[in-house]
Amino acid sequence: MGRVGSSYDNALAESFWQGLKREALHGTFTTPQRINELARSQWTTENRLHFVRDTAFGEDASKIHTGHGPENMATLRNLAIHTPRDHGHTNIAAGLHHVSHEPFTRPLDLLNIP
Repeated sequence: MGRVGSSYDNALAESFWQGLKREALHGTFTTPQRINELARSQWTTENRLHFVRDTAFGEDASKIHTGHGPENMATLRNLAIHTPRDHGHTNIAAGLHHVSHEPFTRPLDLLNIP
């Protein structure tokens, strides 16, 4: 979220190290190729989710910093990203633009709410 010492800033690195620890605990031999796969899978998450949350929704500029607000807003942003993707939109900005033309019906249609 941009604050110094925030756990969200370290999420990518922490997830990578958790993957390595999990394999070490299960006795799986970790090869350089497997480390490469883990690192690349983490960057896929970064590029498909965190980058989109920041560019489409300006998450890093958010003024919500207290309580459960950041986590709640991240959940809503994730819903706003994954719902258009589930309905075939590969460009999230274009999907949000499409939905914004009829804001009282299209979002509800995507969520299957009558």
